[in-house]
Amino acid sequence: PYQPENYGKKYYGEITVRETIEKSANIATVRLLDRTGYAPVIETARRLGITTDLRPYPSMALGAFEVSLLALTGAYATFANEGGRITPQLVEEVLGRDRTPLFRSRPEVEQAVSPQVAFQMNRLLQGVITDGTGAAAASLGRPLAGKTGTTDDFTDAWFIGYAPAENPEIAFA
Repeated sequence: PYQPENYGKKYYGEITVRETIEKSANIATVRLLDRTGYAPVIETARRLGITTDLRPYPSMALGAFEVSLLALTGAYATFANEGGRITPQLVEEVLGRDRTPLFRSRPEVEQAVSPQVAFQMNRLLQGVITDGTGAAAASLGRPLAGKTGTTDDFTDAWFIGYAPAENPEIAFA
């Protein structure tokens, strides 16, 4: 049977979803997937723009499937965009020598999740910065949201962060 471990082999017992996300508590994350069900999670991933062949395995909760950085940042950007998903564009605009636009991207916005769900996700992911594993980003002194992750044996570590829509003067990354 699949037996995930938390960082430092620490067991948190029963914790809230917010604490689960803030602490990157693997055991609670896998249990949450089990309670939610694989189909709804995969369906939500599809609405967020994840096209990877996701399989209904418990390790899916911990990011066991490869997702491109472009797709992952696009999914998180949906939360920053109040639930509206825009397919990430590599080229926004092409200008001619005289600075006239030769091409301008016009992405369509699709409502992937409700603004209420996006609001809740923004709040949960802000907790990662204020009270969790992404606390180093708090040194930027701006309201941010994000998520950290590591692989087994800590060969890879990542952070995806953004500024929620209520802070439009800060571009998300």
